[in-house]
Amino acid sequence: MDLGEICKDDFWSIIVIQLSIRYLQLQLLDSWNIKYIGLLVESISLVLLMALTEVESRKGFVTSGIQTFYWFLSSTSGIVLLYSKLMAKNQNEDMTEQQLLQTYLVTCMVQFIFTWFPDIDLDTVNERDCGFAKASFLQRIFFVWFNGFMSTGAEKTIEEDDMCDMMPEDQTENKLPVLEQTWKAEQKKLESKGSASASAEVDLFKVLVKSNWASLLTANVLKFIVLIPQQCNPLVTGLLVGFAYDMDQPMWKGYVYVLAGFLCISINRILNCYLHFLGRNTGLGINACLKNFVFKKAMRLSNKARSESTAGEISNMLSNDCNQVQVFMAHLFWSWCVVLEFCISFTIVYSTVSYAAFAGIAVLLVVMPLNAYMAKKGHNTHLAKVEKRDERSKLMTEILNGIKILKLYAWEMAFGDRILDIRKEEINILRKQRLFSIIGTICWCIAPFLMGFLTFVLYVYISPDHMLTPTKAFQSLATFGALTHTFNAMPHVLFHILRSLVSIKRIQKFLNSEELDDSAVSHEKADDAITIEKGTFSWDEKLGPCLKDINVSIPKGSLTAIVGSVGSGKSSLLSAMLGEMEKDEGKVNIDGHVAYVSQQAWIYNETIKNNILFSNDYHENTYNDVIDACCLQRDLDILVARDETEIGEKGINLSGGQKQRVNIARAVYFNSDIYLLDDPLSAVDVHVGKGIFEKVIGENGLLQNKTRILVTHGISWLPRVDKILCMEDGRITESGTYNELMANGGDFAKFIQKHKKDGNTSDSSDDEENIVSVTETMKMPNPKDLDVNIIEDLLNCQPTSPVIHDCTELGYGFPTEAAEIKKTIGNKVYGRSISRSFAIEKEKKTDSPKPTKKLKRKTTDDKFKLNEKRIKLEEGKCSDGKIIEDDELETGEVQMKYIVPYLKSIGYIVCLLVLTFVSMEQICDNAKGFWIKEWTGDESLNNVTMAASDSELRAETNAYYIRFYLVIGVFHCISVLTRELLLSYGVLRGAWIMHENMLKNILRGPMTFFDSNPVGRIVNRFSSDLEPLDGGISHHLMITLDCIYGFIAVFVVMLTTIPKFFILVLPLVYLCHGLKKQFVPVRRQLARITSKQRSPFYSHFSECLNGVHVIRAYDMTEKLTQQSAEKYSALNRSEYHIRVMDFWLSMRFCVMNTLCFTVCGFLALTNREYLGAATVGLIISYVLSLGDSMESIVRMFGELEHNVVCVERIVQFTEKAQEAPLHTSVIPDKSWPAHGKVDIENYSMRYKDNDPLVLQDISVDIKPGEKIGIVGKTGAGKSSLTLGLFRLVEPADGKIVIDKHDISDLGVFDLRSNLIILPQDPTLFCGTLRSNLDPFNVCTDEEIYEALKHAHLKSFIDTLPDKLKYDCGEGGKNLSVGQRQLICLARALLRKSHVLVLDEATAAVDMETDTLIQGTIKNEFKHCTVLTIAHRLNTIIDYDRILVLDHGKVIEFDSPNVLLEDKSTVFYSMAKQAGLVK
Repeated sequence: MDLGEICKDDFWSIIVIQLSIRYLQLQLLDSWNIKYIGLLVESISLVLLMALTEVESRKGFVTSGIQTFYWFLSSTSGIVLLYSKLMAKNQNEDMTEQQLLQTYLVTCMVQFIFTWFPDIDLDTVNERDCGFAKASFLQRIFFVWFNGFMSTGAEKTIEEDDMCDMMPEDQTENKLPVLEQTWKAEQKKLESKGSASASAEVDLFKVLVKSNWASLLTANVLKFIVLIPQQCNPLVTGLLVGFAYDMDQPMWKGYVYVLAGFLCISINRILNCYLHFLGRNTGLGINACLKNFVFKKAMRLSNKARSESTAGEISNMLSNDCNQVQVFMAHLFWSWCVVLEFCISFTIVYSTVSYAAFAGIAVLLVVMPLNAYMAKKGHNTHLAKVEKRDERSKLMTEILNGIKILKLYAWEMAFGDRILDIRKEEINILRKQRLFSIIGTICWCIAPFLMGFLTFVLYVYISPDHMLTPTKAFQSLATFGALTHTFNAMPHVLFHILRSLVSIKRIQKFLNSEELDDSAVSHEKADDAITIEKGTFSWDEKLGPCLKDINVSIPKGSLTAIVGSVGSGKSSLLSAMLGEMEKDEGKVNIDGHVAYVSQQAWIYNETIKNNILFSNDYHENTYNDVIDACCLQRDLDILVARDETEIGEKGINLSGGQKQRVNIARAVYFNSDIYLLDDPLSAVDVHVGKGIFEKVIGENGLLQNKTRILVTHGISWLPRVDKILCMEDGRITESGTYNELMANGGDFAKFIQKHKKDGNTSDSSDDEENIVSVTETMKMPNPKDLDVNIIEDLLNCQPTSPVIHDCTELGYGFPTEAAEIKKTIGNKVYGRSISRSFAIEKEKKTDSPKPTKKLKRKTTDDKFKLNEKRIKLEEGKCSDGKIIEDDELETGEVQMKYIVPYLKSIGYIVCLLVLTFVSMEQICDNAKGFWIKEWTGDESLNNVTMAASDSELRAETNAYYIRFYLVIGVFHCISVLTRELLLSYGVLRGAWIMHENMLKNILRGPMTFFDSNPVGRIVNRFSSDLEPLDGGISHHLMITLDCIYGFIAVFVVMLTTIPKFFILVLPLVYLCHGLKKQFVPVRRQLARITSKQRSPFYSHFSECLNGVHVIRAYDMTEKLTQQSAEKYSALNRSEYHIRVMDFWLSMRFCVMNTLCFTVCGFLALTNREYLGAATVGLIISYVLSLGDSMESIVRMFGELEHNVVCVERIVQFTEKAQEAPLHTSVIPDKSWPAHGKVDIENYSMRYKDNDPLVLQDISVDIKPGEKIGIVGKTGAGKSSLTLGLFRLVEPADGKIVIDKHDISDLGVFDLRSNLIILPQDPTLFCGTLRSNLDPFNVCTDEEIYEALKHAHLKSFIDTLPDKLKYDCGEGGKNLSVGQRQLICLARALLRKSHVLVLDEATAAVDMETDTLIQGTIKNEFKHCTVLTIAHRLNTIIDYDRILVLDHGKVIEFDSPNVLLEDKSTVFYSMAKQAGLVK
């Protein structure tokens, strides 16, 4: 049985004893009197207390503050009563009554002791539950419940699992619904007011107050109560000094004054501590609710609203504005209490020095407007700083998202200069802000000095009878201290309120932004799965409707294809079905749940398995079927962790095809009714695409009974779909089956006929059941007679979708029925590529039943097996499948290796000078107190007989003290001003250098660094971790130094005046050191954990913003919001523990402070005869500040450790390994490469040291102007060769020579800036079209328009209202994927080089545009050496030579003609697999 249960059981027994005692006492009284009534009332109170205890126990209360106070007061009053009776020694008093009184006192004290322990069954307590919930009232007040956590921190390094949960009422899941309900209630009020308030917004501040009114009201009431003991401190000081001045007062009065001071300090500290604990808990809860509210809103934003708020701006809103609101709401009482404090302080001063108090007020009236003006200017500079910070964060996010492209283009340092330009402007704004802060600091320094100086001068000269006694002086100084604090707080409070209101307005504007119109898409039961009637849709009002006159009916269970050219509106039509576009007219109805496969696969940082499950339950059989159907089995087999392999941010460790297959698998596993597929097969290899179509999308696939809408640029699938929608310029120009469209003879049929003609196909067959085949009209010659004409005919050949290859050819398991289909169709079938061909065969009807289950994957030929070791390396995997490295988390004290770089950036001389002037400042500050003591203790001034009130001696003596006091004050102000100027210079210099070093080091980092560190983590270094360097460190450092000097000054004063105080020195120093030793390490480690936990939350938020359309399509907003809330709850727990630690420390120093005050007050008063009133006043003034000094030293050490952790994290990133230098001593000519000759000699490469080679002994000789196709299976080393060519990965052996220059001897800038690459993933940046094409303004508009013309974008640009100034949106979201790819082509055309690398750059465009692009490449780069990585063989079949890679080795390198002549070549097998040959 635990102690709480024992206390509970004994409580009732003692209550019965107490009632019995009261009954006996009543029996001793003969008649009714005051004593009788008192005993009777107390007995009734005991009965009520019993009832209250039972009620509270049944409600689950574990402690009672009422009982604690009751038994404390009962014990105290009992002691006083017993003492008075013992002192009276009334012989006539019955001893029985005295014994009863003593017994009752003992029971009261026992009951009070029982209240120290909670009434709780420890067996029912969860270790993760908050200790506050299972603590007694006194344990809560003194934070005893937190001792266990602090003890854990003293024994070992704190970990996340050591932290308990927050109180249930403070947890987000309980607070957020209240906030949402209040918000909705306010929304309804606005809606009920009608159109008159159409532009009105829901008031966020009002909502926050309403949803947290109870805690906010309690905090404000407590603050009002705290003002009483807080403002009594100057009065207690005056009483104690007056007692020492008046020797006639009895000693007991001094003890009463000391007791009053003890109570004032204790009550003030305890209530103030609990007040701030309550306020900060409320602030934490509000912050968490706002972050989750903003997350939910971001998931619901309309396209128009999203264009007004970039991801960087929303992230800044989360990281900065929400935190600002948190602090504001936690200290809301400051908005009114400073005024009240000012009034109370002035009243006390006026009662002390009469009209002289107005001199101090006059100083305030002069300085306050200046301080207010500085606060206003500081507020304006803060707004400007926030704007620049947002701009910098936005650009930094874009740079990190596109870092690979920037490195390939050698643009990273130029974009880094953009960041530095913004940072320079930010530093200039910070410099202004510091200037305004310095002026405010000088005002803070001058004001109390001038207030005291002028008040004392006026007081002694206003009347000859006025003497500046120690009582008046030290009481006035104590009041001036409080008044100055209030005075200085006013502008800062005003400044903080203004900043907070700006943050509230920013969040309010965002939360009131337009959301998606839920009514845009109805979900009524209907015969058709999707119906659009007379639909008109738009993305941007300025550009007008994007889709017009849309009328679509898609039957349930059908397969519908949408075709059209780039920008015709195919993807927009799917967005309209999802409700993502603005519906101007018409009706959209969807009957069923939707799954959406986006054109650019959205992958988030999780395991492959979790990406596919997407928060759904795991069903093994279904999961395995999906893996097999989506051709992912082979990829999983080569991974050590299989589907538990972690996917990096944005799928960085997966190829484009792998990402899309995971994307498709997610949709299939989701098991929806309707599937919207936005050209998913363009990113995968041809044979893989066929497999996915057969096993997933087609009539025999897993989705055979689902409604499927497939956007495609390929025509090979079209004969097998149920319906085709042809789009052009945002309209559906034709619709129907393939046969119907061909029979109509419209644009679609003409397009088909044109490509049949281009492919030399025959239309002679009139039999609709026959397959239109290239081989039926084209006789294949003997391989040895193969010539260029054959190659030209093969250019456009690729298999049509009905061609079913054998399992051993493709490497994927197909149903046995598929083999039968192959036999029925025949083996001599040729087709066209997704992007070129229109030689489409009609689907041959079979009577074979549709397969219901796929067979297991079969083994492929060993020659085509993937290189497992190489794949593992490319995936960057370790044995546990992780790719994202854990954030670095140091333990122990912050090492000097992290602090020294920061001090060096500030400047060692500056640091030394700052310390010197801080010392001078503190000497002057303490000298003022000593001089006041000397002034008020001067015997000649205190003795009227020695110096009459109107005598010249008195005037000269006062003038002497006044002059010296003025000199001390002037030197003090000069020291403060010099210190602040030096500190501002050093801090801003250090902030600039640290940021610049980190930025340059990050941008020069290798790609492996960006692959293993999420964008959110890196951005966090440039935002939250950088913030303390801009001012937080200097602020906390100055407070720490001030407190250390103050602490030393107290001990010097106490030891020189009261030597007996030495008995307290060692215990105080020991306790202070012990608390510091216990507090600082835990605080430091919590700061590290907090910094680490921020990154996952912001990374998750960034990922969800990038995939918001996918998340909404799957209706997964709530689940991902819950995941976000869980990530932030972990961060909130750390923040909560940091706050509790502060109050835990404060309560310990509260006990030490009251003890010091009591002891020092007692010693001072008992020695008042020889100390004198002035010395006593000085002692009381210093001892009152002792507690604050000790606590602030320890707390500021903790804050400094917190800030230095930020420095530590920045230095960590500053010391990361870099890639090769930008420039070397070998500088190529400006015309290099003039010819484009590329020699690769024995080239080998590995991604990391000690890893196996991914490229082995590559030796090829590429002639100037030669066109080289690079092919191979997934993992063969194609992309690795590109990385080596651009030196994104350094060689392990061998070399690459371009025009006689070994690229390893060149700087990476000189190399990359002279090569051209057209990547597979088109990357654009936020800004105009022109800035994306020519970010550094080196080209004329004419050159840009010419490039756009060759990229076939000129006609599109002419339709835009802003032409080249058109805003591409964040990541180019205002353009289709195909248009982005064409922009990248135009970008490549503007770069002049003789070496061009293409990485499957036309996968996202239609067949006609693809043909045009290929023509542009041939014409514009005809003199260039072109290296093309191809998944589609028809795009490189006419190249000069083909490089075939496998297992990182060259297995074939010759002309296509030669390779196709030899049927034993791998290339011939690949061509056969692709349907290009028999």
